[in-house]
Amino acid sequence: MHLIKSLISVCLSTILSILISELYTSFYYGKLLEDFSIADFSEAVGFWTLLMYNLICSAAYIITNLLFQYPIKNQRFADFVTNLIFFLLSVTMVFGVLKMDDPNFKNEDAKLFVDYFKGFVMPLIFFPFLSYLTIKPLFGKN
Repeated sequence: MHLIKSLISVCLSTILSILISELYTSFYYGKLLEDFSIADFSEAVGFWTLLMYNLICSAAYIITNLLFQYPIKNQRFADFVTNLIFFLLSVTMVFGVLKMDDPNFKNEDAKLFVDYFKGFVMPLIFFPFLSYLTIKPLFGKN
């Protein structure tokens, strides 16, 4: 039963993180408010990139959580270990973004704002993890 609840919560959190990521990028790219557009970085971070990132993060989370459930009998401690790993992974990814080279954009608008690209990407790193932490309590013990 716990496996089914975990799968449902991961599926719902994946959907939530994809929706939030798309909403965030749409706002940033000016798709929602045409008068307000920062820069269109869709060459580097498009819908399919966001979809794959969120799916990979969610799949990695559920696999890690399931792997820790069997050796660690205490469910709360297994969740803590999994959450700690993904918290540390998210923070590590922030430093990875800071160290990465700036992308070369063809779009003139994106070229002008390339300095803002890393600041644009950083919130996207946390959306899958935050979505899972938001959805998970709905499927906890009664």
